[in-house]
Amino acid sequence: MQASSPLPENIVRKLQSAIDRLNDDFERVEFWAAALNAFLQPVPPYEAPNSEFLLRPSEEAETGAIQSRQGRSAGA
Repeated sequence: MQASSPLPENIVRKLQSAIDRLNDDFERVEFWAAALNAFLQPVPPYEAPNSEFLLRPSEEAETGAIQSRQGRSAGA
């Protein structure tokens, strides 16, 4: 039974392939560790750059919202 390449070259090729797969696995582990670390961090507080709104709510919208809240509390 003859190998297609000499034994030392075959061993070197298989070792190199194993090392390449191991490096790929390390990259995946580092990626998922970084992703999990990012998800474990608390969400930073949101600060609106400008507290003034360009559009003011109309009076009809405000009274409609008040009436709908009153209707829910009366029906409950």
